Amino acid sequence: LLLGMPNEKTIVIPEGYTLLNIENKLKSEGVLNENESLFDLKIADFQNEYDFLKDSPADANLEGFLFPDTYKFEAGVEPQYIIKTMINRFEEVFKQITANTSINENDVEKMVNVASIIEKEARVDEDRPLIASVIYNRINQNMPLQIDATVIYAHGYYIESVRNRHLAIESKYNTYLYKGLPVGPICNPGIESLKAALNPAST
Repeated sequence: LLLGMPNEKTIVIPEGYTLLNIENKLKSEGVLNENESLFDLKIADFQNEYDFLKDSPADANLEGFLFPDTYKFEAGVEPQYIIKTMINRFEEVFKQITANTSINENDVEKMVNVASIIEKEARVDEDRPLIASVIYNRINQNMPLQIDATVIYAHGYYIESVRNRHLAIESKYNTYLYKGLPVGPICNPGIESLKAALNPAST
């Protein structure tokens, strides 16, 4: 009988969790020390290891690339190890869903960005390809996306219903003020949202 490590914790990361959600959960479970932060690690720290990160902004954090799943981590483990474990899982899933497609490295960041919006906007799986379609159509027509989930992310806390005062926030995540995709992903999307971003519906 193989017993788990005595200080090993099973951590469930739900789809749509942000980097902040993940960090808070890891701290509350005693995996991550209070004085450590997942925000200290940047894309630049991993670009040499992962081809799909080559075209992401080097100074950005890892939002979007930490795959939501169930993990086992020992208490007090290094933030670098946590992030690598979650990126490795993202890479597995990414390879699985892009196996029969020809996706350019420079499209990966865009796809994850779109998938993160889908994750926050969709209520059921059937909606996901439709939401993807709306996002791509608005980008192609040079319309602002005007998606509330990006505004909520810009504020950094949950907003039940977005009002005009919320929409005025000066942020590159505010898709009411700025056209195109937000400056980076707004959460860590699951497999169904990634698939939808890769295969939008035709609408």
